[in-house]
Amino acid sequence: MSTSEESPGETLADLRTEERVRLAVGDRQFEGTARRKTVAGDRVRAVVETGDDHVFRITSEWVQGWLDPLVDEYVADDRVQPVGTAAELELVDADGP
Repeated sequence: MSTSEESPGETLADLRTEERVRLAVGDRQFEGTARRKTVAGDRVRAVVETGDDHVFRITSEWVQGWLDPLVDEYVADDRVQPVGTAAELELVDADGP
């Protein structure tokens, strides 16, 4: 399980489908569920869907350590719009309040 001591890139690398996550980009925070994850070589990508109709693509790459994940949001017609860099990505405790 990921902890708040991990970098956002490490959390993304460890993330499993259907896990709940909290994502912070800039001054915005979201909670959502990982719907898909792909790993290709040194790159990892996950799709996180929130309860308020946001769908994010989060991507990181291994370069002597995980880079801070880049976050894009899916918009009309499956196009993506850059949102920023994930300042925080952590698992949400399913047993929490």
